[in-house]
Amino acid sequence: MDYTEYKEKRIKERMSGYHLVKYRLFDQVKEGEYTLSAVLNISASGILFRTEESLPVDTILDLKINFPSLEEPIRTLAKVVRAKEIKAKPSYFEIGARFIGIDEQKTALMDEAIKFVNKKIQEEKEIVKKK
Repeated sequence: MDYTEYKEKRIKERMSGYHLVKYRLFDQVKEGEYTLSAVLNISASGILFRTEESLPVDTILDLKINFPSLEEPIRTLAKVVRAKEIKAKPSYFEIGARFIGIDEQKTALMDEAIKFVNKKIQEEKEIVKKK
């Protein structure tokens, strides 16, 4: 596939890698249990994660996101913008969600954590290249 004319829509820097997110449906906040999932990539404006269940577009989620560089998880709401079934054994879903109602402090904290981790990854790659 030719991506030369693809225009990047993301505003914030994105971090790839596997770390954890817990989610539950917003309408089940009082009684719903969180489901543990793996983050595929994340920015300060949205998240892509893997789950065993399909989540319809426009579903509102209550999230707790663990960052490797932060002591406490960040809690925010997100709106599902896409869901893609991955046909594997076992099959799973990739869920793309945009953060909503997130304050500037949390956005800045996530952006800072992502930049920190990406910088460390880049430094490690440079060290490996020099060997």
